[in-house]
Amino acid sequence: MKKQLHWSILLLLLFAFVGCSDNDTINPGTPDIKEEGVYVLSEGSFGKPTTSSLSFYEPSSNEVTNDVFKNANKDVGSDGLILGNTPQSMTLEGSLIHIIINGDNKIITIDGNTNRYLGEVKELTSPRYMVTTPDHRAYVTSLAESKITIVDLVQKEFDEGKILSQIDVSNPEETRVKQHTSERVIAVNDELFVAAWSYDETVLVVDPKTNTLKEKITVGVQPQSMALDKNKMLWVLCDGSYNGSPFKYSDGSIHRINTQTHKDELVYTFPKVEGFATKKNLVINRSGDTIYFINKDIYRMKITDSEPEKIIEAKAGQVFYALGIDPKNGDIYVGDAVDYSQPGMVYRYGADLQKKDEFKVGVNPSSFLFFYN
Repeated sequence: MKKQLHWSILLLLLFAFVGCSDNDTINPGTPDIKEEGVYVLSEGSFGKPTTSSLSFYEPSSNEVTNDVFKNANKDVGSDGLILGNTPQSMTLEGSLIHIIINGDNKIITIDGNTNRYLGEVKELTSPRYMVTTPDHRAYVTSLAESKITIVDLVQKEFDEGKILSQIDVSNPEETRVKQHTSERVIAVNDELFVAAWSYDETVLVVDPKTNTLKEKITVGVQPQSMALDKNKMLWVLCDGSYNGSPFKYSDGSIHRINTQTHKDELVYTFPKVEGFATKKNLVINRSGDTIYFINKDIYRMKITDSEPEKIIEAKAGQVFYALGIDPKNGDIYVGDAVDYSQPGMVYRYGADLQKKDEFKVGVNPSSFLFFYN
């Protein structure tokens, strides 16, 4: 496994779903040692921790193995282990996979080669996403408090992670909205760029050397996801919130932030659509020249273009919920939540947009993690 011990984001890219073609092989158990493939995190139904799950898909054989975490840890404790209440995101650190469990306020760590549970960091507050540092620490965002938490991550079996400190990013000028709770986070140029998503319109710049809030960049309403391009420009997808929001409501927008000057540039404003926001999960390809995102359907846009193009249309009954781009070959993975209660589907498309495969996973697949030697 190639160790990526510099800054890494859990971006990931994110997302997984349920469905299966005639050519797929489904295993109920867990592979002992895997070579390469894609993890699919299914968040399950909120408040029902037994419905969340982790799947592993091998593109070379079109084989999917569901419940790999549960089946690899049956012998732990008296009843085995489950992922927990609403897992949110995954971050790869070497061969370790750190999984944020939002509803249980913790981060669990597993061995990516065996899916075995190693340990966890407890007592977080509504954790969402994170980036890791070379000394095995992480900066963790929160949906429920205006703080970024620095933690010491689990590195081996029976290890206990711990909370080290917190960075206050609160906004004393506001009492109800723009409280700077945090969502996606990306590290670049020795700075952290943090999307303040819920009822907000800000990208926060944090100095990890001093662990202080350095600057605030105003963007569109509710910056939901971000990606860094080949020129170290930060692309930000703002979902616009919803009509009737106590904060603001807009049509949604795409922004580009110069990570050197921190200057924001509005690139695109979405056409007006009534109802709740469907814009989410902006990701980028390996070459860093094309962004992809969900807006009910799947869209892409080259970083030199002025507007996105629709490339995959959601059919009746499909709810596109997650999106990931394979860094190895550019394949597009789309998660379908179906009806939010039954097992979801994952659709795999080639770079030519032809469907290669589809397979069932768990309830509400929400993110992808690409695991390669």
